[in-house]
Amino acid sequence: MKESLLYWKRWRERGMKESLLLEEMERERDEGKSALLEEMERERDEGKSALWKRWRERGMKESLLYWKRWRERGMKESLLLEEMERERDEGKSALGRDGEREG
Repeated sequence: MKESLLYWKRWRERGMKESLLLEEMERERDEGKSALLEEMERERDEGKSALWKRWRERGMKESLLYWKRWRERGMKESLLLEEMERERDEGKSALGRDGEREG
């Protein structure tokens, strides 16, 4: 009976050790998977953010270039308009002076 109890005690301890070892191996496997998964997700997200950053910078550059050109065009048109108005006004005054001379 003592041998039988000793056998079962050892069997139970061995089973517990194997169970603990198995749990430890599974935990390490899962941690390894999660660490690898986290690393892959981080690399993916960094790639996305790098892509987003490049896209945003490109968009900002294009936007700034667009507004710069629009402003320059507006300034040119404004200067052209001012010049046309000045020529018109000068023409009117020249015409007015000519009219005074004739009259």
